[in-house]
Amino acid sequence: MNDAASESWATMPGDLRPSRAHVDVWRVPLDTAATAFERVEALTPLLSDDERERAARFKFDDKRAEFTVTRAALRRVIGVLLDAYPASLAFTYSAMGKPTLDPARLTPDGHAVEFNVSHTTGVALIAVAAGRAVGVDVETLRRDADHKALSERFFAPSEAKRIAALPEAERHAAFFRCWTRKEAYVKAHGGGVAGGLDHFQVSLAPGEPAALVATRPDPREAARWWMADLPVEDPYRAAVCAACAPGEVPALRTWQIP
Repeated sequence: MNDAASESWATMPGDLRPSRAHVDVWRVPLDTAATAFERVEALTPLLSDDERERAARFKFDDKRAEFTVTRAALRRVIGVLLDAYPASLAFTYSAMGKPTLDPARLTPDGHAVEFNVSHTTGVALIAVAAGRAVGVDVETLRRDADHKALSERFFAPSEAKRIAALPEAERHAAFFRCWTRKEAYVKAHGGGVAGGLDHFQVSLAPGEPAALVATRPDPREAARWWMADLPVEDPYRAAVCAACAPGEVPALRTWQIP
């Protein structure tokens, strides 16, 4: 990890409390050290019976380890926020398999704890917010990705044109900025975005702050969401998105799972 990205992720305190004023994101390493056999064995008891069964169904040890480490990290994070033992937390699942916390578990000020998880090779991110929908996405910046074809297939025409107009050396990074910002919004939105990825636009130019800039059919929808890039190192790109009132700007806090 480069120094700038490394210094942006603080060690998670043991007495952290959720707040509607903040959106918190945790970085979970999934490298060889993090998924070592001994650590997986130590974390497995934090999982529920159905999670252990799901982990056992993975054919490959590395995928089983990644699932175990990520799910245990999610339980540890929410356990710290709610002052609860991680293994005691109960999740319910949507028809699409998305987990949500037992609705009886509320923050001290009565808010539901919303969360979202994303992972790619080597790293997982966990986003948590109190009383607001949240979505996070992390992707590996693959140099072999056909950004032109993918942009034209999935993005709004104006976004594809903006990427194509950039200097060639900047197009891949712009494509992944656009992709992660869009995915974070779709995941935060939860119910699916009518019309697909081409029915809304995000910022994507180098140095341009992350933002949802246009939505269809309701243009007012763009003002109801806050978005930010996350300080991940190369070869990753990541973004987080959360529901907000027009003009509201939640404070982003980033943490490192020890």
